[in-house]
Amino acid sequence: MTLARDLGFSVPYNAIIKDGNDYHYIIKRFDRYEKLKIDHQEILTLMNKKSDQKYTITMRDIFETVKEYISQNEIEELYRFIIFSIVIGHGDLHGKNLSLIYLSNKFDEKNMQLSPYYDISTTKIYKDTKVNDIGLKIGSKKRNIKRIDLLSFAKLIKISDDRAKELIKEVSYKFKDTFERYIEKLPSSIKSLPYHVNKYGGIKPFEEVLKEYYKNRVDSLYKKEFIEKLEAKNTQEDDIWD
Repeated sequence: MTLARDLGFSVPYNAIIKDGNDYHYIIKRFDRYEKLKIDHQEILTLMNKKSDQKYTITMRDIFETVKEYISQNEIEELYRFIIFSIVIGHGDLHGKNLSLIYLSNKFDEKNMQLSPYYDISTTKIYKDTKVNDIGLKIGSKKRNIKRIDLLSFAKLIKISDDRAKELIKEVSYKFKDTFERYIEKLPSSIKSLPYHVNKYGGIKPFEEVLKEYYKNRVDSLYKKEFIEKLEAKNTQEDDIWD
């Protein structure tokens, strides 16, 4: 969530608090202000789908629905968030985790915009959910999504090839260049938390799990050409001379 915020995405206030030996994740509701309720709509609801269909729709279905409610600039912002979700391995991104919110609480308000992103996580660190890059299909894929897949999808939603390439590069390099700093900033009490890495009871410190996750995601960005191969080659040559 913090990485998303620093990339310019709108996210609600959130935090991790400790109570005894337990840690709790809290998030502030963005659709409430004192006694005022601001209406928002999950995209799944706008599609007249039920909760048990949240993984069966496609990303194209999402964009076909929202284009009736939001501007092309907002379409581009949502596409950028999809890139981000693939980069971090947000395998639980589904139709109930994306919403639109009305611009005001007026009774006759018709205009909507993307709501803050309220459920951002990676499933790549969990032993049973490492496979998917994202929770909804792009084309025919939830896993092994490559740069060419995102470029093809961009054409369907009327984002130019050059702009799509720019957004892929921006998000991918931001992750590669900054994520380790987020690990470093964690308090030692969280870094050292025991983390179960397999069904046989294997345990590693949480810091080590995050570092392995980071390395695996960056390797994946090179392989899937989110990051240019030329840089990957130069990096390998630098390692040899080091």
